[in-house]
Amino acid sequence: MRLDEGSVFAGYTIEKRLGSGGMAVVYLARHPRLGRHVALKVINDHIGGDAKLRKDFEREAALVARFDHPNIVPVYDRCAPGDDTLWIAMKYVSGGDAAHLISAAGGGLTATRAVRLITDAARGLDHAHRLAVLHRDVKPANLLIEVDDVGGERALVADFGIARTFDATLTRSGLLASLAYTAPERFRGEPVDHRADVYSLGCTLYELLTGRRPFPRSEEAAVILAHLEAPPPRPTDLRPDLPKGLDGVIATAMSKQPRNRYSDCVGLAVDAARILEIASRTTVVRPRAARTTGPSAPPASTAAPIETKTTEPVGISRRKLLAAGGSVAVVAGAWMYFRSGGDTRDSVLTGRFVAESLAFNPAGDLLAAAASSSGTSTGQLWDLPARESILQFDKAAAFSPDGAVLAYGYEQTIAFWDTSARRRAKDTLTSGEFSLDDPTYLEIVKPDSVAFSPDGSLFAYCDTYHNRIRIWDARTREPIGDPLATMTARTVIFSPDGSLLVGVASFGEAVSVWDMRERQPTDLPFHLPVVWSVAFTPDGTVLAYGAEGKPSPSESGIWLCGMPSRTVGSKLPDSDFFYRSIATSRDGSLLAATGTDRVRVWDLRTQQVVTTIKTADNSARAVTFSPDGSYLASSHQDTTIRFWHLPSRIEG
Repeated sequence: MRLDEGSVFAGYTIEKRLGSGGMAVVYLARHPRLGRHVALKVINDHIGGDAKLRKDFEREAALVARFDHPNIVPVYDRCAPGDDTLWIAMKYVSGGDAAHLISAAGGGLTATRAVRLITDAARGLDHAHRLAVLHRDVKPANLLIEVDDVGGERALVADFGIARTFDATLTRSGLLASLAYTAPERFRGEPVDHRADVYSLGCTLYELLTGRRPFPRSEEAAVILAHLEAPPPRPTDLRPDLPKGLDGVIATAMSKQPRNRYSDCVGLAVDAARILEIASRTTVVRPRAARTTGPSAPPASTAAPIETKTTEPVGISRRKLLAAGGSVAVVAGAWMYFRSGGDTRDSVLTGRFVAESLAFNPAGDLLAAAASSSGTSTGQLWDLPARESILQFDKAAAFSPDGAVLAYGYEQTIAFWDTSARRRAKDTLTSGEFSLDDPTYLEIVKPDSVAFSPDGSLFAYCDTYHNRIRIWDARTREPIGDPLATMTARTVIFSPDGSLLVGVASFGEAVSVWDMRERQPTDLPFHLPVVWSVAFTPDGTVLAYGAEGKPSPSESGIWLCGMPSRTVGSKLPDSDFFYRSIATSRDGSLLAATGTDRVRVWDLRTQQVVTTIKTADNSARAVTFSPDGSYLASSHQDTTIRFWHLPSRIEG
C-alpha cells in the first residue's frame, strides 16, 4: 500500500515518506490527538497477506511494545487483530541513523564516538534479551541517533520487526536479516541465542570504526563463506591510529563459536571503553632497580611464590594487556608488573581494615576494598598507579558496569563517586521514608553490600539497619517497589542476564534468591545449609557457591550449579575449605577462591586445580581477577591487599 502526503491512515496524517525496505515503508506521520510526530511503519501487502507472517508480526509487535528502555525506540501504537493492513507507530527520531553518520564521516567515526554509540545500543539489546527477545538484524542502519538541544547524541535500537523469542523458528527471519552482519551459526543452521546479536554488534562496531563492513564481498555466497571461515577483521589494519586492543574486542565479539564471544552486549561495550581508557593512560615504563626494604618501600609479601600444579602455564595472554601500547608500554592501571616466579614485592597495599570484598573498575586502575567492620571509613578506594587511597567509605562499594560511578556507603546513606573527575557526585540515595507521626523512624541506610545490575539500570543494596534488600533506579536515584527481603546480606549479586538477584547472609545461614522479572522469591538448589559465597560465570551458565557441610564436613567446598536448569553439578576437587570468597575470570575459564591459608585457582573447563598460592595461616579473605585476567588481587587478615601474576598461556 502506498500512502500519499496529506492522506489519513489509521487516524494518522501522513506528512512524508521516510524510507522503505523489503518488508515495509516508513512514513513521518502526525498523531491525530497529541499532535506529535511518529514514525509509522506500514507492512507491505504481500507480507500482510501471509497468515503465518501476520500471526508472527502481531506476536512480535506485542513483545516489542513491552520494551521500556531509553536505548530502544518506543512503540506508541499498533494495528488491531484483524486489520487489513499491518502497521506499527513508533517514536520519530530525527537525527538519522548510524549508517548516515558513517557515510558523512567518510572513513569511520572517532573511536570515542563509536564506542559511546555502541554502548547505548548494547544496553538496549541486553534489555531485550532479558525479555527473551532477539533482534536478529543489528546493523548501523538500525541504530537511530537522537540529538538533544546541546548536540549530545544517544543511540536507540530500532526495527525489532524481525525479532523472535528464543524458542522460535529461524527460517523466515534468517532470510530477512542482513548478510553483512549475520552470525555464522545462523548459516550453519544451529540454535541461535542472544550471542548472535553480540556478533552483529561486533560487526557494527567494526563498521563504525572503519567505515567498511567486516567482509566486503561482491557475491552473497562469498560473504556467507567469510562469516563461516575468514578470521575476524582487525580495525587497525584500516586505521592504525586506533588502539590495538580494539582488534581483540572485535575478535572476541565476532568469534565463530558463540561460547567464545562476550556473554552479553554490555560486556563488549565495557571492554571497548576500557581499551580506550587504557590507551589514553598508556605510558612507557623503564625498568628500575630492585628496591630495598625500608621506610619508603612498600611491605614485602609474606606469601610464597605461586605453585603451579600443571606443566602448562595458566592465565590470560599478556598480549591483551600490552595491546594498547605495544611491547614496551604497560597500562597505567596495571603498573604492577611482576617478577618471574610470582614475587609480589612492590605489589602489596596496606589498608586500614581487613577487606572482605574487592572490586576493580573496568579500566583496572581503581580498586575498591570494602571491610566488614561497622562504623565509618571502613573501606578504601585505591588509585593503583599512584599507590594511594583516594576515598574512605563505609563498609560497602560497587562500580557501575561502565566504570563511570562508584556507589559506596557514606554516613548512613549511599553516595556516588565520579571516577573520571575523581570526586564525589552531588547526589545520594534519599527515599523520603519519614513519618511525622513517628519522628523516630527515618530511612537510615547502612549498606552491608551493594551491586549494580549488568546493564547499569538498577542498583541494589542490603540495608543492615532494617535487614532488607532494596532496589533503586540507578539513573533517577529513586526506589523501585517494596523491599525484597528481610535479611542481612553480606553479599548481593545479580545474575549476568539481570534476571536473578542473590543475597548471601552475613554468617552463611541463608541465601535469598529473587526473580527480578516477577519481583518474587525463587529457589536455587543450594543443597547445603550454610552458603558463604556465590559467583556466576560471565555467560551465566554456571553458578558456583562455596558451602559448609553441616553435619557432613565432607560435603564442604565449592559446588557448581548448572544454569538456567538450576541443577547441582560436581564439587570442585580440593575445595573443602575454599568457600570464603569466590571469583570467576572475565572469559569464564578460571575460578579463584580463598580458604584458610591459601588462594586456589581452578580451570572450570577441566575442573582441575591449576594454581595454589600459599599465605599465612587463616589469612586469606577476598579474591578477584583483574579486568584483563592477567593477575589476581587478594585481601588478608593483616589488612594487606596483594597482587599475584598469572603466567601467560598460549591462546587456542
